[in-house]
Amino acid sequence: HLMRRVVKEDWNSVSEFDPIQAALEEAERLRIAKEERKREEATNKKKADEECLAHNAEEKEHTEQERLRFEAEKAAKQKKADEEAEQFRLANEDAEAEQSRLAKEGQERERTEQERSRLAAEQAAKQKKDDEEAEQLRLAKEAEEKERAKPPPGVPPLPSEKAVEKVDEEMEFAKAA
Repeated sequence: HLMRRVVKEDWNSVSEFDPIQAALEEAERLRIAKEERKREEATNKKKADEECLAHNAEEKEHTEQERLRFEAEKAAKQKKADEEAEQFRLANEDAEAEQSRLAKEGQERERTEQERSRLAAEQAAKQKKDDEEAEQLRLAKEAEEKERAKPPPGVPPLPSEKAVEKVDEEMEFAKAA
């Protein structure tokens, strides 16, 4: 076996190089380095997982906030649409009520006008009947007066008013002459 002399760190000691011991030490050093690398990788993975979870939580929170904002906007739009629909419904009701009121007023005016026309026609018919009755009464009185004005049989009739006026005029003319 080949032996070498190695100077250790403490400069004072000189020892013989043992390749088996060196290989064991190298294997131990590699095993420790591997474990440290695994620990470091595990730490890095854990850190990456935590960052990923934190990022996912942030994303989830952001998504939830977006969803809530969207829901709030949707609810606000629906509320506005409902309010507009209610205003439209109330405006329609008002318009229908106004049309109904105007129609009733028109019907009432029509009834009033028909009643007025009926009363006027009744009044005109009554007035016509009264006028006809008055005319018949007048004609009856005239006939009665004519009958009364006739002299009894055998008495000459009295001269008419025109004839009397004519005689009066002739007498005045004669006096004046």
